[in-house]
Amino acid sequence: MAFEKLPILGYNHPPVQKVDMPILKNAKKALRSSKRKAMVNIRVRSRMKSAVDAVKVAATQENISEAFSRIDKAVKKNLIHKNKAAHLKSQLSKKLGTK
Repeated sequence: MAFEKLPILGYNHPPVQKVDMPILKNAKKALRSSKRKAMVNIRVRSRMKSAVDAVKVAATQENISEAFSRIDKAVKKNLIHKNKAAHLKSQLSKKLGTK
């Protein structure tokens, strides 16, 4: 096996292989499902952040309840920790002025 000589390192180094695609059938399926789940997670996280930003702009009861709902859904999907959710809810409640 021939090694490439990398000028930065100054010694022979095995070529770096970039692994793009899984080989095994179950690994291919896992990759597909993880991509699907990642898209859902991005959607949920984005909606949560949008709802929180809406409360920061205009703190109304409607916006607060929508943000709380989105935060709870993010916690349910393990996107954020429950303590972070409690902290966010507390800060948003302060914006409205009620507890």
